[in-house]
Amino acid sequence: MPLIFWNRSQLTLREQQAWISQWRVLLEGGFGVMDALDWMARHADSRRLRGLCRHGAERLREGVLLETAFDGAGIELPTVLRSQLQAGRMGGNLGDQLKLVEDLASVRIEMGNRLGTAMAYPLTILLIGGAITLTTLMLVVPRFEDLYAQMLEGEPLPVLTQWLLASTGILRGGGDWRIGVALLLAAGLVWSLRFSPKACRIAARLADRMPVWGPWRRSGRSARFCLELAALLRNRIRLGDALAQMATGSSSASWQDLHAGLLQAQLAGQLLADALEKKRWLNPEVIALIRVGEAGGQLAAQLQQCGDWARKRQQQASERLAALAEPLLISGLSLLMGTVALALFLPIVSLIQKMSAGFF
Repeated sequence: MPLIFWNRSQLTLREQQAWISQWRVLLEGGFGVMDALDWMARHADSRRLRGLCRHGAERLREGVLLETAFDGAGIELPTVLRSQLQAGRMGGNLGDQLKLVEDLASVRIEMGNRLGTAMAYPLTILLIGGAITLTTLMLVVPRFEDLYAQMLEGEPLPVLTQWLLASTGILRGGGDWRIGVALLLAAGLVWSLRFSPKACRIAARLADRMPVWGPWRRSGRSARFCLELAALLRNRIRLGDALAQMATGSSSASWQDLHAGLLQAQLAGQLLADALEKKRWLNPEVIALIRVGEAGGQLAAQLQQCGDWARKRQQQASERLAALAEPLLISGLSLLMGTVALALFLPIVSLIQKMSAGFF
C-alpha cells in the first residue's frame, strides 16, 4: 500500500543543504572529517541531523568507508551525495565535492521557490477574495432569504437566486462535512497516485500539454535531470551506473520509472538521447544538445550547460505563469462576486418594478 504521508527516512532539501553547508565550512576551517561530525552531532540545528552525524562518526571510528558510514542511521542519503562522498574520499577533496552537492540542493530549492514567489500575489488575491465570498454566503445571504420571504409573500424567486440560496443552504447545513470528507479522500487519492508510475506518466502527459504549466514542468525536470547526471558523470561514474543510482535513489515513482527505462535502453545499446526522445519527459532542445554531447564525447559538460539553460527557461515560465494567473484569478473572483450580487438583487428589482407598475 503506498504511503500517503511524508517519508521521514528522506532528507529534505533544506536539511540536506544546511547539513552539507555546515560540514563544508568546518572542513575548510581546518576540522577533520570525524571532528566536524562530532561537532555537528552536538550543535546541529535538527535532532535528525545530530543523530545522523553521531552515527556517522561512530561508524568512521570502526573503519567503515565514508560513503557507507551513514547507513543504518534511519535516514537514506541521496544518490548524488553518496557518490560525492566517495569521490571526495578517493580524491582528497571532500570540501569541493560537498560544495557541488550544496549547489545542486540550492538549485533545486531555488527552482521550487520560483513558482511560490511568482504566485504569491495571485494566491493572496484568491485567498482574500475567497474569504470575502464565503463570508457573504454564510452571513449575508441568509438575511436576504428572510427578507424575500417577508416581501414577496410566497412568489417564486428567480432561478439564479434559487441556486444561490440552495448553495448557501448546503454550506450552512449538514452536507458540508460530507463535501469536506470527499475533498480529503480525493486529495489522498491524488497524493497516493504519485507512487504509481503509470498514473504519474498519464498525469505528466496531461500536465505537459497545458500552455504555460507544461513548459514550466518540463524545464524543471530537464534542469534536475541534467545537473544530477552531470555531477555523477564528473566523478567518472559510467552512464549506466549513474542511471542505476538515480533510479534507486529517487523517492518519486515517476523518476524511478524514467531512470529505469533509460537504464534498460542503455543496456540495450541505445543512445541516451534516443531513449529520452521516446520518453518525452524533457525539453526537445535539451535532448538535441545531449545528442551533440554524446557524439562529441563531452556529455558531462553538455549536461551542465543544458541544466543551466533549463533553469533559465523555468524562470521565464514562472514569470509567464504568474502574469497569466493574476488576471485570470481577478476575473474569476469578479465574476463570482458579480453573480452573487446579481442573484441577491434580482428579487428586489422585480419587486420594485411591480410596485412601480401598481403605483402608476
